[in-house]
Amino acid sequence: MRKHRAGALLAMAGLLLTGAAGQLPTRTAAMAEQRATGVCDGVRRCHQVATVDVDGDGTADPVGIARRGKDGAEHGKVIVRVKVGDIIVSTRRKTSYWYGSPWQGAGRLDGEAGKDLMVGSTSGAHTLFFHGLTWRDGSLVTLDAPGRGHAWVIDGAYSIAIGWLRKGSWPAGKIYKRTAVRQESGKFKGTVTSFRWTKGAWEPTSGSSAYPMSDKQAYSWSGFHVPGLKRYE
Repeated sequence: MRKHRAGALLAMAGLLLTGAAGQLPTRTAAMAEQRATGVCDGVRRCHQVATVDVDGDGTADPVGIARRGKDGAEHGKVIVRVKVGDIIVSTRRKTSYWYGSPWQGAGRLDGEAGKDLMVGSTSGAHTLFFHGLTWRDGSLVTLDAPGRGHAWVIDGAYSIAIGWLRKGSWPAGKIYKRTAVRQESGKFKGTVTSFRWTKGAWEPTSGSSAYPMSDKQAYSWSGFHVPGLKRYE
């Protein structure tokens, strides 16, 4: 009798592991697979480009980029993916005439926690336009540039230089836009506008101008001068 009961108990234990209760190991395996999924898994032409804290929780998150459309195509797309814990959040933005990798980097731009992402949008003759992306309530959304327009613009040509300056020692949400334009005199005239992230939006706080400026000084303003972002492509 005892041998019979012992055998029954062993059989029940086997069912718990492999039989009727086999759903438990299956769920565990599925959860493990989800945890192991990479930010680019299952997405063609996707490459992980960074591991940075996007959502501001103090933990670094993998960031992946995928292109749709040929290099320099008039109409294309860039797919941006971020893996936060076990969840992958994705967003798409249009590109136009963009050459090379659209990834520009990740830096602290606005005054919110977490790194903001910068990806290419449009390439002009010498002007580059970028999409800014930021984390809000579990989604990646557009982070508009300070001032007019939505795009972040940089330039460095014979007659104009446009760039952004943010030093790592500055308070969160402070950034300068610097523009230098060549005058009829042949010298550059520069303008600097300071912006501060206030109540979820950019507000201008001060402005100044400089004239004359040398070519070297004007060109030193061009591009991104922000920790975590490449100056140009």
